[in-house]
Amino acid sequence: LVNKVKEKNLTITFDAEESHRHDAYLLILTKLIKHPEFKNFNGINLVVQAYKTASYQTLDYIISLAKELDKKIPVRLVKGAYWDSEIKHAQTNCVKYYPVFTRKEYTDLCYIACAKKMIENDQFIYPQFATHNALTAASIIEIAGDKKYELQKLYGMGNALYSELVQNQNVRIYAPVGITQDLLAYLIRR
Repeated sequence: LVNKVKEKNLTITFDAEESHRHDAYLLILTKLIKHPEFKNFNGINLVVQAYKTASYQTLDYIISLAKELDKKIPVRLVKGAYWDSEIKHAQTNCVKYYPVFTRKEYTDLCYIACAKKMIENDQFIYPQFATHNALTAASIIEIAGDKKYELQKLYGMGNALYSELVQNQNVRIYAPVGITQDLLAYLIRR
């Protein structure tokens, strides 16, 4: 799949939603990004969920990987959509600490802190910010100043906000790809 994406000069974004798969996600993507066949290909995008308590450290890892490989890795920052299932999974498995923040304002604060880190490290990360929240978008615009980044929206959402943003900002519309059974819960949540 990545070879086909590379041949067509497109991008592909990998998003591991579940915290219990986070380490495996980073291991697989690290091997993929380091693979000699993709040395000069910058179209492998990673997603970081700001509602995860490890999101800031995940960015540290991605930045160190980009430095090691002397390349820029595109990163999409999202707030996260599976909070309830993350909490339930942690409770069911008697995990000592929740892998996600337990209050929305903590996620919002982490999102802005991660956005700032991404913008400050734009020589190693191509910052992409997925949000349908006007205050969050305004905060990113203010933090970024003249630096290059893009705002992203999920197809069909945030149309009023993005019809304004597209006049002065780099904007991308994204959509999940997969079978209906897998995507239905994702789309219903939104």
